[in-house]
Amino acid sequence: MRERGHKSGKIPWLLVSTVAGIVIVVVMALLYFSGSIPVPDESAPSGLIPAKTVSTTLRQITPAVTVISSGTTRTQTPVVTESTPIIVPPAGVYVRVDYIGSFNGTYGTNGMQQTVRQSGTRWYPLSNVSGTVFATFQKEDGTTKNALTVGIYKDGKLLRSDKSSEAFGKVEISADL
Repeated sequence: MRERGHKSGKIPWLLVSTVAGIVIVVVMALLYFSGSIPVPDESAPSGLIPAKTVSTTLRQITPAVTVISSGTTRTQTPVVTESTPIIVPPAGVYVRVDYIGSFNGTYGTNGMQQTVRQSGTRWYPLSNVSGTVFATFQKEDGTTKNALTVGIYKDGKLLRSDKSSEAFGKVEISADL
């Protein structure tokens, strides 16, 4: 019989498995949001082959930082991050919106407009286009860390683009075709 206050030598497996599950979910979320896990872009138009690559891979190098705390000094190594190239549809007119958070806006031509509310990278095709194409999009949050980028493309070529990193930032662009 056990004495009062004496714990058995058994491992609480339910607690261990719960903690392990939480750790796995946190690690996967960190990898996903850091861009280490590739995710297919479901918004890209299908059936368009071949595609052009508009930009080359960009590199951003974060400089080394020396951290001094509690009398110890350590130097953190530089971090190199690479962005994926933008794949542009080779034919047609498209409005491309890119923002990690939620955005809303309108796009269209000569009296025909579409209103959308999305997040991520989205390609919006325009058919039977002539005249002026416009796009007005706005961030739905107050962050200033990430930019909302909007571009108008025709036959694989960027005609006009702009971006905003402001809180609830708004981008308005137009291009004559």
